[in-house]
Amino acid sequence: MVKISLLSLFVIIISCKNPFDEFNRISIDDALEITVQSQINERGGAILNEKYLFISFCPLISKSDNPEYQDIEIFYSVDKLVPYKLHKYKGENYFYIINKKDSLVFKLLNFE
Repeated sequence: MVKISLLSLFVIIISCKNPFDEFNRISIDDALEITVQSQINERGGAILNEKYLFISFCPLISKSDNPEYQDIEIFYSVDKLVPYKLHKYKGENYFYIINKKDSLVFKLLNFE
């Protein structure tokens, strides 16, 4: 009985592993300049190029007047723009999406 209980506890601990642990979480301290070829939105996280992780509900703080961006209010919605360029400067709490010479600026939210 004790062995079964310990085994059950072990299985529960392993299954509680954060699925985002395998990705590089982008924070204010990071600098990043990439061309995004893929964006997967899953459980509040936006996984870019199968490597980088942003919180997908980072709010849009500035955009161009292009009607193509009318429905974009959070980073989650940017997946329809792939491919695009992303710039994040070290020490800044916002990042830029450049698509067709237009810029969108998002506030970076931290993982807590």
